[in-house]
This record gives sequence, structure tokens and C-alpha cells, in this order.
Amino acid sequence: GAIKVVPMYIKNMRMDTILGEIQKELNGQGANPATIRYALAKRFSVEDISMDIDKIQITQSKEGFALRVAYENRAPYVADIYLVVAYNKQVEIRR
Repeated sequence: GAIKVVPMYIKNMRMDTILGEIQKELNGQGANPATIRYALAKRFSVEDISMDIDKIQITQSKEGFALRVAYENRAPYVADIYLVVAYNKQVEIRR
């Protein structure tokens, strides 16, 4: 099972790093949803993460924008049994 879970866990760690870097880079820079999506697309390309950028939720908040990434990774384990790793993280990007 570890052979199947470790790559999914590594992807989640890379996603944490990407969200943290985008938050640091765009905080206080007057970011908007288009610039946030562009920054995400660049980072996903560099990190070789295949995810539809349009599925990432960007909502306006009091102090800027809330960026939320939620997805599940599934890997077959035995017969009809799957290993599932869920990822759900939100960061605040201030204006």
C-alpha cells in the first residue's frame, strides 16, 4: 500500500509548497483571480502537476481572495478496494 500512497502524499506536499509560495508572492500585490490562476498555472507546469486550473476555487474575501484547492487521489489496491488520499487546503491572498 505504501508504494501507491507515497506518490500521492508527495503530490500533496508539493501542492502545499505551491500554495505557500503563491501566498507569499502575491500578498499585498493587488492580485486578482486572473493573476492568481496565471501564477498557479506557471507553478503547476514547473512542478509537473496536471490539474485543471478552472476547478480551483477563488472567492473574494474581506481582505482579498481565498484560494481553495480540494481533490481526491485514488489508487487501486486489491480487486475492488482503492486507497484514497483527500486534499483540502485554503490560503488567503491579501490585496
